[in-house]
Amino acid sequence: MLKNILFLLFLISGSSCIFSQDNISTKQKAPSISVTDWIANVPNDKNLNNKYIVLEFWATWCAPCLKNVPHLNDLQSKFSHYENLVFMSITNEEPLKVKKLLERIHFKSIVVSDTKNQTQIAYGDGKTGITRLPLTILIGKDGYIRWIGTASQLNEIVLENFLKDTLFTEQKTIYEDDNQIYNSLYKNKSKSPLNMLLYLGKNDSINYYLDIKESSKSTYQIKSAPRISKLSLLSAVNIKDILLSLGYKSNQININPQDTIKTYDILYKNTTVNQEALAKLELDILSHTGFKKISGSGIIPVKKITIENSSLLPKTKVETTSTLKLGENKSILYKQTIKELAEALNKNTTHFYHFNSRNTNYFDFEIDFSSERTITESLLKCGLSIKNSQAKTKVYTFQKI
Repeated sequence: MLKNILFLLFLISGSSCIFSQDNISTKQKAPSISVTDWIANVPNDKNLNNKYIVLEFWATWCAPCLKNVPHLNDLQSKFSHYENLVFMSITNEEPLKVKKLLERIHFKSIVVSDTKNQTQIAYGDGKTGITRLPLTILIGKDGYIRWIGTASQLNEIVLENFLKDTLFTEQKTIYEDDNQIYNSLYKNKSKSPLNMLLYLGKNDSINYYLDIKESSKSTYQIKSAPRISKLSLLSAVNIKDILLSLGYKSNQININPQDTIKTYDILYKNTTVNQEALAKLELDILSHTGFKKISGSGIIPVKKITIENSSLLPKTKVETTSTLKLGENKSILYKQTIKELAEALNKNTTHFYHFNSRNTNYFDFEIDFSSERTITESLLKCGLSIKNSQAKTKVYTFQKI
């Protein structure tokens, strides 16, 4: 029986974004851009005078920065007919390190480095450098700063106004676009779940919040419940939907079908993200809904991952573990063991993946999560194969108290 599920997720990333730096502001003359190394997409004319510049500060270790690359590439393609518009991505890292990353991620922008850190200091705090990443700055052809924000906030409308010389804006918060809606909602003190979600997202003083209510019929419908994150709203979900959102697999759960009829609305915020916080949330939900968990073991179907061709395993080229989304369903999992890859597949699919080798080397896996077939094809390209098997694992029975 299909369940109606509404899930709204606002990620408040642990890798926070800065929207202004202490040493710069809009309507001021932009500091000079110092380049020690021109690395990729090097132009014939390196003179930046009388150019509209989209200046992106980034680093190879900055996952939010890398996540923005496809968006910036798309914007650059759409505005390619502007000859005096320059997209430049600047880091302070060694060129060799940057080139290794460029083998995996395609940048359309001019990629440069300032290993002396002069540009980062000038556009950052004036002393040590950029305080947080990512950071995007628009500089007009007159040399004045027109816009400060992040690439995720940069869109076609902003660029069009920038090129018309009608833009002077500093993006101060990720909820900037919601301010007008938010203020109008709370003038009327509306307490709908969606309004409360916006309120919790804006209120940094609230670290933990949980509200569980029996729901009325929902008009929203999606295929499955995504994982609960820092700030989540689930509507018209039954106990099995909730457990799946907490990370359980369907074949690990035993529930009386009669106990899945009742549905709930859940609004949750927790600025702490770890297994302990998730365990506390589970206990609170089970207590409120009147269920107890009985742990056991059983034989369940699994997708067994095996190394088919070790020469195809893509050795990692980065120093930190991260995930870069290349689209709605594609991601690169950086610096992951095969066991960690299996765990990532378990989190993002309904199947249970298993790897029991002692191989602890790190790899960079590019995975298409669209379907079981695309996952299998992605793994084959990495020298891995999948076989249907069975394994003894933990199973859980949830009973009404």
